[in-house]
Amino acid sequence: MKKKQSDVYLTIPEFARAHHVSVGRLKELCENRQMQGAVRFGRVWMLHENAHVISALPDVEQTTTVK
Repeated sequence: MKKKQSDVYLTIPEFARAHHVSVGRLKELCENRQMQGAVRFGRVWMLHENAHVISALPDVEQTTTVK
């Protein structure tokens, strides 16, 4: 029998406390759509308990060109 995934969502302050991240940083990541597992209900962001940061593309300055 398949185990059902947990559907536990936390507010930004709850998630911040649990993962030792600042509330401001989490808000910024949510607003910029960089948190997979973040859902917005009106003005409130809710984060799945297993939410994580989506890897950003590397900056152009940091990439190297191979010729």
